[in-house]
Amino acid sequence: ESLLERAQIDDEIGSVLYFSSKVGCADGQKVAVEVGEAYTDNYAQCFGMGAGSSRIQHCDCDFHLRPSTLIDPCHTAFYEGCMADMPDDTSCCPGDDASYSSATSYVNGGTCLAKSTKVKHEEHAATLKEIHTCAAACTANFDAMTCPSRFSMSYDGGLCAMHKKVRECEVASPPESCATDHAWLIYEAAATPECTATVSCPVEAPATDPPATDSDGVVRGVYGYNFGTLAATLNLVRSERLQIVEAEADGRTRYRTRIRLTGLLSGLTPIAQVQDGFDRQTAALKTYCESARRA
Repeated sequence: ESLLERAQIDDEIGSVLYFSSKVGCADGQKVAVEVGEAYTDNYAQCFGMGAGSSRIQHCDCDFHLRPSTLIDPCHTAFYEGCMADMPDDTSCCPGDDASYSSATSYVNGGTCLAKSTKVKHEEHAATLKEIHTCAAACTANFDAMTCPSRFSMSYDGGLCAMHKKVRECEVASPPESCATDHAWLIYEAAATPECTATVSCPVEAPATDPPATDSDGVVRGVYGYNFGTLAATLNLVRSERLQIVEAEADGRTRYRTRIRLTGLLSGLTPIAQVQDGFDRQTAALKTYCESARRA
């Protein structure tokens, strides 16, 4: 009887089990193991970690490129979850020259897409095709927004990121990366729908005020939007983003952005990461505007 088999017995959680082997057994040598949790719970958690793993892209579910630091039952569960999410067509796997470096990650890796990720991409592609075809105002909302971080409570599952990738790749001379980008290729292959009903926009614009002289004498324009995520629907986290431009007396333009968070879990929002996104967007916008003006 193995330790793994014994650890599956739920009614022994919290008890101490003793095991020994033939080596040292006659001398009374044995090991004490305290069962801390049910095998099935830990297995299910690690199976879920394997599904959608970045190892799938490089066909490394068996850890032959990047060694595993897991122990059983998590090691086995992760492997089985990862393999279950591998695509059926493995021609996307890397060749014999593939390797892994802690400094550079995978080298000469693969291009595989997890089954679960493919399903998510197809759902997003269908949603965006409908928005792009039938909802110009909603499309403009996506164009104007900064995509929420996947660590943010307002994360939309990657819908905004796919929109940005579409915008990057649908140009006359797209980057070379678009030729192998799964999100773009799946979007491109998605059917264009007929506009027969009102499209529900996941990003709502709560305020759109074109530049005009305000009551304080400042020429000001405001554009805002809400993130229509599941967390917002359940009143867990609601976020309203405002972007404001103001004319300075010396002819320059001041740009400000503001986010208002409400909801039961709004206090858990990773503010530092949200701020980092704001800072990077502001820097990119400043660079773009200044280069456009010089041109």
